[in-house]
Amino acid sequence: MKPLALRGHRLTEENKAALLKSHLGIKQSPEWNAHNAASRTGPLSHNWKGGVTPQKELIRASAPYANWRTAVFERDDFTCAICGERGKKLQAHHTDCFADFPEKRLDVDNGITFCVDCHKQFHLQYGTRHNRRWQADEFVLEALSKSTPGGAQPMPLDDLFATLEVEQVT
Repeated sequence: MKPLALRGHRLTEENKAALLKSHLGIKQSPEWNAHNAASRTGPLSHNWKGGVTPQKELIRASAPYANWRTAVFERDDFTCAICGERGKKLQAHHTDCFADFPEKRLDVDNGITFCVDCHKQFHLQYGTRHNRRWQADEFVLEALSKSTPGGAQPMPLDDLFATLEVEQVT
């Protein structure tokens, strides 16, 4: 890792050579590295607060949760379900509340892709607690009906997901 003062700055070749020379011969054994890491983690860390990290933060920082988000994004083709934009900052939204349905937390069918703006709009309309699938369905259908010419009835969310999955396979 770069020293704090050098972060965000490009190093000249001269600076790179000087840094390389200053670090020559500093090689620690794997045992030393493991000991050094262990002496700064968990209860030995200066930031230790007694293991009080909430369960939701532990879950959201886990690899299975990251895999769930990626699977939701891939299923939805990295496209916001509301505005249809690709390439925006995306968020995976639990259609059934994360807190109320722990068994569905990592279920791909319990996720939908929203861009940051549409996700914020969803929570402004429905609140941030105890959200249910019917709210996501209603929100998507409302957005689709606004964008559908002639006021044609948009397809239900389940049918929309089935269509997306079929299109990705072919």
